[in-house]
Amino acid sequence: MEWESDQYIHLERFEDYVSREEPTSGYAGMKNQYLDGFFLRPVPDEASRIAGLQAGDYHYLESIIPDHFTTLEDDDSVTVEIMGTSGWAVMVMNTADGLFADQALRKAAQRAIDCTPVMQAGYGEGFFELDPGIMTTDTVWNSQVGADLYDIGDPDGAQEMLDEADYDGTPIRLMTTQEYAHQYNQAAVLEQQLTDAGFEVDLQVYDWATLTDRRNNPEDWDIFTTSFSFRVDPIQLPMLQGTTWPGWWDSPEKVELTDRLERETEFEDRYDALEQIQELFYEEAPQVKLGDSLELSARSPLVQNFTTPTQLQPAFWNIWLDE
Repeated sequence: MEWESDQYIHLERFEDYVSREEPTSGYAGMKNQYLDGFFLRPVPDEASRIAGLQAGDYHYLESIIPDHFTTLEDDDSVTVEIMGTSGWAVMVMNTADGLFADQALRKAAQRAIDCTPVMQAGYGEGFFELDPGIMTTDTVWNSQVGADLYDIGDPDGAQEMLDEADYDGTPIRLMTTQEYAHQYNQAAVLEQQLTDAGFEVDLQVYDWATLTDRRNNPEDWDIFTTSFSFRVDPIQLPMLQGTTWPGWWDSPEKVELTDRLERETEFEDRYDALEQIQELFYEEAPQVKLGDSLELSARSPLVQNFTTPTQLQPAFWNIWLDE
């Protein structure tokens, strides 16, 4: 391996590597290394990445925004493809301090959210899916439990719940960032939907580093936007790794069920625990799931046998270049 800071990482094939012989299946089976090696190059500017791919300077882009995806669909020098879900967008509420320590106000916010316009603002039409599962549809863990409390979009009903909870008009501090355009765009729609439901909203925009620092202090915020990338196992979801992740979802039932999810070994028993956790997720409303984002792939037509197993990042086993 060779590494030049801010320039590239050069990985070379290990000549003594021997692949398994079983058919490739997700993470398992055959993983042939046909390439002699490859360079990983950081290119922060989106337009430069696109131009480099079109010019043949790069064979694969790690990320691409939907606007460029649409533009490149008719470009014969590029292969673009929607590969499946990459994660899900979420509105996280502060259950430890402030207004949303009150479950009644969290439930009112949950009832107010209409997910379609939020996801359209964040990702664009055709680049998201609506689904209640806290594990995405392309996993064995997906469940429809709690679907009746997902994507309600009922501002009048939310207003009634606020009146019953004696909400006093205290502004809710909604944190977001422009460093992730989809989060900022979603937050703008969330602000309007919550306002329509009767909340006073103070939209606060920070750089991502500041937001992630502020979200660790329960006195500094009420809501923040984020997204969860694909997880192999539900116990890897941030809000299920104990009770210390920002938002601080902590109830006896949640702790008992996550302990069970960690302890059990049989899939059926763990899936049952996951479904009960998801039901609790909607009943206690520590967060509002917005929808699933779709993974967009942009690569050179020279790249052969490219597949993206369900995982955090694409794999480059079993591929070669047709040159």
